[in-house]
Amino acid sequence: MGMIIRVAFNNQNWAGKCKNANGRRFLKCSQKAVNTGYKIDKEGNCLAECWESTLCTKYFWGSTIGNFDMEKAKGNVFFVYPDIDNSLVLWGKSRVEKVVDNNVYFEEFKPMCQERWQIIIPKDILGQNWAQGTFRYIDSHIEAKLNDLIESFYDPIETEITDEEGKLLLKKHLVKERSNRLVLAFKQSLSSYKCRVCGFNFEETYGQIGTGFIEAHHIKPVSSLKEGEMVSIKDFIAVCSNCHRMIHRENPLLDYKKLMEMIRGKIGTENLLKI
Repeated sequence: MGMIIRVAFNNQNWAGKCKNANGRRFLKCSQKAVNTGYKIDKEGNCLAECWESTLCTKYFWGSTIGNFDMEKAKGNVFFVYPDIDNSLVLWGKSRVEKVVDNNVYFEEFKPMCQERWQIIIPKDILGQNWAQGTFRYIDSHIEAKLNDLIESFYDPIETEITDEEGKLLLKKHLVKERSNRLVLAFKQSLSSYKCRVCGFNFEETYGQIGTGFIEAHHIKPVSSLKEGEMVSIKDFIAVCSNCHRMIHRENPLLDYKKLMEMIRGKIGTENLLKI
């Protein structure tokens, strides 16, 4: 069996104490949603002694609920962290070297470059949502899924982030494949999480649970892409769930600029972002 370990975000590549630890990705630490011992100085640098700060230098992880199962804690181990929209981001991989009571030690490893991080949905990968605990044992089927994600994205990439979209996957029928990597890169490039069409901001309305939440709309429909056609983050816009659904109610898709004009007189122009 293998393992998947859920850690908190660390902006020092999981090899040091976080600097400027006041951003959105540190909410789970600052609000004690994860037990990292979060404590910052006047400059905003974290003072905590946590496993996250030494994971990629001492290469071990501890259990607070008892000893690891030596028969299960073996083979490949994958590392994820919960992002600001509560998705999990796959950022690294190693192998279990040994288990000593409530500590599991890994072979030396480094995180993948940020452009290679992958969004994963726990229910899709594990078959269930991830509630409590920092680790799960996984079978060979789940391990193969995670390996496919990791191995597909270890090669160096160009500065301009592009990826293939529109690949055909055989499921119950043929569908065009979407790139999670590209969507992640697009969201990380945003300076504002307001809807490009109506100006709605999830955080302003829902508070912390809405922090960093927005949807990515393909300006050019995925269904129209040729197999292997390259797409970049410039081909997306940020939209709220409602506007996204309205765009997709039309066939062909409704142009987002036309949708802006349709609602301009209903909500006022002060909330609309400039095109």
